[in-house]
Amino acid sequence: MAQSSSDTLRQALAFQQAGGAKPDAVVKAMESMVFKNSVEGEYRFRDCDHAAISSVFAVEGKFNDTYKFYPAYVEEMPKPEALMVPCGQTKCEPAMKG
Repeated sequence: MAQSSSDTLRQALAFQQAGGAKPDAVVKAMESMVFKNSVEGEYRFRDCDHAAISSVFAVEGKFNDTYKFYPAYVEEMPKPEALMVPCGQTKCEPAMKG
């Protein structure tokens, strides 16, 4: 699976904050990290299931003779978490405790 440079940066910062690459320490570090200036807007991980939360943008498909179909920015969704399965209902919680 390909990773973006922002994924690599997040991992590097987590290793640095964790003081190494031990999985439990890296997970704990990433749970507390908030990336304010990422390409995706604010980016963080939920504690309950480690799902990534980032900005969600609504776009509209437009057409013209030069570009054919292209995406046009409409708006940023105010609460991206509202599109996710709520914590406590993900069925990930038992695995997260182990």
